Amino acid sequence: MKLERVALTRGIIVGLVFIVPVAALTTFLKDTFDFDSSWLILPFLLILAAYVFAGFGAGTFAPTAPLVNGSVAALASFLGYLAVRIVVPAITGHDVDLTAKGVFINTLLAVAFGMFGGALATRTPERT
Repeated sequence: MKLERVALTRGIIVGLVFIVPVAALTTFLKDTFDFDSSWLILPFLLILAAYVFAGFGAGTFAPTAPLVNGSVAALASFLGYLAVRIVVPAITGHDVDLTAKGVFINTLLAVAFGMFGGALATRTPERT
């Protein structure tokens, strides 16, 4: 198992490019408008897809350990997501609504979907 610095950097950047706008816009809309909570499934699915993209981005450039690099890149992207979930409400003057259970579950999802993205990276034609 070897963590590749270039692969991790690319995977984290790919993940954050997708996660940060979705998280910031979702937090802003949730705090500004009074919607019912059923619309939150869309940003949740987009963030899960961002974990897959982060894992794929890292796994593509990690020839020896794409699953590990994919999961670590998605986990680091999740930490960026957490920062947005804390900073945006603090700037707008709203409450931060994070629970330990939610953070734990999202951590598991980030690792699992990042690993899935790394596995998808092994299926690219360049690897076979």
